[in-house]
Amino acid sequence: MKMHRSLFDSVTPSLMVALLGAVVWGHAAPARAASFTSTVSVSVSGTLTTTSPAGTAESVSFSGIVQVKAVIVEDPDFGTPPIILLSFDLSGVTGVDAATGTKFVTSNVTRIQRRLTQRTDAVQFSFPFWPSGTTGITTSRVGGTSFSLSFDVLKRMLANATGSIANP
Repeated sequence: MKMHRSLFDSVTPSLMVALLGAVVWGHAAPARAASFTSTVSVSVSGTLTTTSPAGTAESVSFSGIVQVKAVIVEDPDFGTPPIILLSFDLSGVTGVDAATGTKFVTSNVTRIQRRLTQRTDAVQFSFPFWPSGTTGITTSRVGGTSFSLSFDVLKRMLANATGSIANP
């Protein structure tokens, strides 16, 4: 006796394997970017001149420690140069007005993104500061910072940093 098998019975297993393969291949986890984190404490100082809200000239001398954090992220998909996510925490920096003795503070954290294409880099940015004990809403002034950074490209880390404070 001759048995007839359905075409569906012979195609079904092959079709199921093909569909399962497509689903698994199409939903594979993306490649994860490797990241490397390093932090450097930088002693900064400098004097800047500014004008108070009342219109009087001020000479404010700043000093303190800035925490510089660098997260270096590599691109696993396109092979472009790594990205550096820089974070500068100035909350450890204070200033004093030479004439009045008024103490100034800041809680500024500045974030900057760059490509790691060379061993050294220079970064400049401004930051707000205000008299200690005030909210800074109507009493803030603006200062400037400048940092020189050096990287260990092979270890993917921030190797050294120096900084200063001056007029923006």
